[in-house]
Amino acid sequence: MSDLILDIGCGKNPHPNANVAVDIKREVRPTIVCDVRKLPFKDEAFDGLYCWEIIEHFGPRELHPLMAEWTRVLKRGGFTDIKTPDCWRGNIIFVFTYPFMKSYHYERTTEPAYDPGEPYGYHKSFLTRNSLKRLLKEHGIEKIKFSNYKVERWKGILAKQVHYVGRKH
Repeated sequence: MSDLILDIGCGKNPHPNANVAVDIKREVRPTIVCDVRKLPFKDEAFDGLYCWEIIEHFGPRELHPLMAEWTRVLKRGGFTDIKTPDCWRGNIIFVFTYPFMKSYHYERTTEPAYDPGEPYGYHKSFLTRNSLKRLLKEHGIEKIKFSNYKVERWKGILAKQVHYVGRKH
């Protein structure tokens, strides 16, 4: 039996190693259309999770419930692979120039992370290498390994990524 791997917030390009992809946007054609804050799966249904470029689209108050939901569907010993822009290392310009930023609004909002009026959504949480690692540990992810920093050019802005891989204990 092959592993069941979930891509959370797959967007237009689901991870090639995932065999189930979820996204709130029907037009990106995920396997299942759903809000990733309430996944329609049984507890411990997946052997692995890819969460690339999604967690930053949720407000700080949503991060712990979100991570609890994602780890709920992950089997013990299953892997989580998470990637997000690194707010601390080289992204100050990114934070202040990103066209969809909502100033300090992201700290106080309770509105959905995906706003149909915003074609690409916007970033509402700004995580650093340390804050992401702490969040993962608080939700039972151990053996966390920093994978790499990747500098990407996005809309003319250089942005560094923080990338962690860990296992649920």
